[in-house]
Amino acid sequence: STSVSVYFPAHAIWYNYYTLVSVANNGNVAVDAPLSVLPLFLRGGRIIHRRDRPRRSSSAMAGDPYTLVIALDQTKSAN
Repeated sequence: STSVSVYFPAHAIWYNYYTLVSVANNGNVAVDAPLSVLPLFLRGGRIIHRRDRPRRSSSAMAGDPYTLVIALDQTKSAN
């Protein structure tokens, strides 16, 4: 299978985690899901932090910067 059906509730905007492009429809949507990519989505109105530099250990990541990913909701805000 190279696609999966994902349910997106209508009360929120959803973003593709990798491309940050919003999902065009709500309800059940067929999403591409090749073996090399996990279908992962962010709900609008949220802020997540991540470290984008791949390392072999957490101690090597201690000084690495954080990246903030801000997914805006319908009112153009996030918390």
